[in-house]
Amino acid sequence: MSTVSGAEHRGDADDLTELKKLVLLHAQAQGIPPADCAQLLWSITSDGAGSAGSWVDVWSSAAKRHLTAGDYLLACRHYNMARFPFVDGPERDAALRECVNAFQRWATTRQITREEVVVGGDRMPFWLSTSPRGRAAPALIVVGGIVSIKEQWGELLPMARRLGMTVACAELPGVGESNVPYDRNAWRIFPALLDRLAELRGISEAYVLAMSFGGNLAIRAAARDERLRGICTVGAPISKFFTDRQWWSQLPGTTLRTLAHLTGHPVDELQERIADWALTDAELSQVDIPVRYVASRRDEIIPATDPARVRRHIRDGEVLEHDDVHGSPQHLLETRLWLVRSLLSMRGATVVPAVLGLALNLLGLQNRIRGGLR
Repeated sequence: MSTVSGAEHRGDADDLTELKKLVLLHAQAQGIPPADCAQLLWSITSDGAGSAGSWVDVWSSAAKRHLTAGDYLLACRHYNMARFPFVDGPERDAALRECVNAFQRWATTRQITREEVVVGGDRMPFWLSTSPRGRAAPALIVVGGIVSIKEQWGELLPMARRLGMTVACAELPGVGESNVPYDRNAWRIFPALLDRLAELRGISEAYVLAMSFGGNLAIRAAARDERLRGICTVGAPISKFFTDRQWWSQLPGTTLRTLAHLTGHPVDELQERIADWALTDAELSQVDIPVRYVASRRDEIIPATDPARVRRHIRDGEVLEHDDVHGSPQHLLETRLWLVRSLLSMRGATVVPAVLGLALNLLGLQNRIRGGLR
């Protein structure tokens, strides 16, 4: 992987230290036991592949052990970490393929199908659950950020019946198996997915659970496609992230390298090339659906002014603030409860959201929720 971060060369050791730090959130979110994760990270001495202590080889070896034991989902999770944060060579590409294969073996016994949508001539595979009770139900489209693949969110697929929704897990353009270009028009993945879901299941409306950069695309799409009925997002870049050069000077090198890889722009030209990806106040004001945003006060990637814009310009926008770093890894339970409650409330449910609201009150979250214009 490249070792360029901003204008300075930091060196392989610093890159690996940062990579180990950033992967913790994703490992934790997937349920990889912290002790196991810590042991694996301790044994990794280099990035890339080719040695017993390399990033790809350590994670892949652990994945193979779980595969041999018949735990396909845990094997998938470890292969996902092996290809993290993006495929930059044959070794990570092999890990991604093994990750998808392991997930497929897990999915086949759970009525989960592999589907595909074509976006502007490029292919985007996705995973799809069955529809509740065989009827057309609203869709829940789940999309990760620039470093998370669709298989990472696969455990949401079997929850379709309980949610009363059809769940589709997809990827941002350029991430994982998606061949769609990641550019300013990348928001078109949502209308394309909705068109495909209408063909497959007769679905006419959808809600979105989008992480980080996925939230940016979902909000832009919501200003243009009325079939989107609600958005839940965590740590999404909105405006200043794209336009503030000073902010870019302190971004993690992994974030910069990943964006450069996905967009095809050199790191030193990246900010200027994607500055017009910022959501304007006018676009935000056109979003007439509920938007629920989880923000982190010590976010090292998303500036605080971005979630503030959601509160200020989206009519039905609420922000839950955690005193945490990007993704709020120390508040995963609270975040999940709030997002599930928000999603069910958007659909008009009352009893379950009320119960979840009591749980959130016990966790002390209510005073950290800020609403938009009323």
